[in-house]
Amino acid sequence: MNYGKRVLIVVLVLMFSVSFLFASGKQETKKAGTEGFSWKKFEGETIRFLALKFYYTNIIKEKLPEFEALTGMKVKLEDYPED
Repeated sequence: MNYGKRVLIVVLVLMFSVSFLFASGKQETKKAGTEGFSWKKFEGETIRFLALKFYYTNIIKEKLPEFEALTGMKVKLEDYPED
């Protein structure tokens, strides 16, 4: 894998991980501007999330049941060492 692709993958993983961390607080169920939005639109689907093995990957793993309950989607998280 060339260097550019590795950098892109690391940046995407970091962005996704940070979004999980900031979205982890208790939130209202209805927000302004969410009319017509369906959390269950992809219920029954399975998504695959690839991550590097870092300390925050465990935090993401802890939040997956909450995400799965909210969306009805199943998440297959695969974490790999950086080497």
